[in-house]
Amino acid sequence: MAQNKDQVEYLTPTEIAYILRQRTGKKWTPVSINQKLAEMGYQIKPFYEWQPTAKGIQFANFSSRMLKWNREIIDLIEKL
Repeated sequence: MAQNKDQVEYLTPTEIAYILRQRTGKKWTPVSINQKLAEMGYQIKPFYEWQPTAKGIQFANFSSRMLKWNREIIDLIEKL
């Protein structure tokens, strides 16, 4: 069953980096997470803030000033 977007936990790049460091032992940082998401086509930075692309919008939450990501994005990053 699909979860309502309000019920899904969204994570900052800092939180995603922490989880990936724990899982992989690699040195993930918020900057490297943002770069990886951009390389994957999930976000762009046309000016000063990251914005989700059409591909990334299904995983993103921009209701606060910071772009946050659904936990599913962690598995997508790990597959690379």
